[in-house]
Amino acid sequence: MASKSLNEVNDLQTQRIKQKTVQPNNGVKVEPAPHKANPIRLYSWNSFITDTREFIQQNCHQEYEKIKNDHIIQSSFTSLSEQSPALSARNGLVSGAIYAYNHHHYLVIRPEDVWFSILTQLNFYINANAEKLRSMFVAHEGKRKLVLVAGENGMKAKYDSVFGVDWASFSFLMGKKLSENILDPTLRDWFMPAFSTTTEADQATASIILMSSMQE
Repeated sequence: MASKSLNEVNDLQTQRIKQKTVQPNNGVKVEPAPHKANPIRLYSWNSFITDTREFIQQNCHQEYEKIKNDHIIQSSFTSLSEQSPALSARNGLVSGAIYAYNHHHYLVIRPEDVWFSILTQLNFYINANAEKLRSMFVAHEGKRKLVLVAGENGMKAKYDSVFGVDWASFSFLMGKKLSENILDPTLRDWFMPAFSTTTEADQATASIILMSSMQE
């Protein structure tokens, strides 16, 4: 039997992927391989995390040594538990994709995951070239002090302390204040994800990245 050319093999593989591609109501599912996904196994170098402290410990070793229990004032990881564990990785999106590919696991990617990776890299670039890019973002020199008061202007707070403030609300409102002090107010709208899967936690994350990008 004559051997198939590389193009023919690629065409066959593409056809198989198309045959296994379905579009459910909440996204696109692709099954590029005929076998089922493997269950996640733990090795000596990884373990499930079940609370915020473990997440910080596995991702940020040096920072973890500097904190205590009462220094974690708020977390978006409210669903971590023994029944709903997670694996930690320093580069969540890329590491997760490689790990899923190498070990034949299902991989779910939300558009926010990709968008935050783009924003984070943009943040690194802006901070590394702050003075060169300053004229593109602001008209003033140096830093400008922006103030938000807990319990005012829509900022949620149970009481006036770091533990009583809703920091997701703070980051969202601070993002709005930033938009009032930059040359292009629509930059904030561009930063903010607006997909059908976007949550309040996603909006808070984007606002924090925006704050980090504009800190210099």
